Parts: sequence; C-alpha cells; structure tokens
Amino acid sequence: MISGQSDIATAVAAIKQGAFDFIEKPFRGSELASRISAAVHTRNNGTTRSIFHFPGCPPLTMREQDVLTELIGGQSTADIAARLELSPRTVESYRANIIRKIGARNPVEMVRLAIEALRKKP
Repeated sequence: MISGQSDIATAVAAIKQGAFDFIEKPFRGSELASRISAAVHTRNNGTTRSIFHFPGCPPLTMREQDVLTELIGGQSTADIAARLELSPRTVESYRANIIRKIGARNPVEMVRLAIEALRKKP
C-alpha cells in the first residue's frame, strides 16, 4: 500500500487488511521496486513475512505479531483473546514473550518500540 498518511493506525490497518507492505510518500522508485520484488518473491515462495523487525532480537512468531498489532491498536487483553480466539492468559503469555524478546522494560515501552519498528521497516 502506498499512502501520503504517515500515521501508525493507517499502516496497521493496511497490514491487517492484507497489505504486504506500507510505503509512505514521497518514496524513491528504487525503494518501491525492491518492495514489489520482495512481495512477489514472498508470494512465489509461499513464505511468510515479518511485520515487525527488531534488529538483534529473536524474531517474533506470527501469533506474537498478531498480538502485538492488536496491542498497538489499543485493544484490551480480553478483546484480543476474543478476536484471535485465544484465552486471556494465552494473550498475556504472548505479551510477556514479546516484552522479553525485544528487551522492553514494560508494556508501554514494548508498544513504543513496536511503533518505531513499523516506522523504520525497510
């Protein structure tokens, strides 16, 4: 998706609705070409992609990324559990794993780091 809006809510909504990537205007043609190439390569190979990338940290599982996306959107544990068909305790476990993996001190820092990761995504 290409957009002139640079807010996190728009990027998260686009990804949730199936966008492979989110590119902000203005962008370089080479950047667009490389992202299109990555999308085609991923689709052709049937691999999954990571929405969040935290350099130097273990990768998040797709389910952890789902939970993190919901947390960034301001959803409560109960709402996330219902939406993802998980128990609230499982959501809390995923949240604790994410905090540990990315080295955050608390949930607020986790969300801040995740928003930064979305903004810096190559």
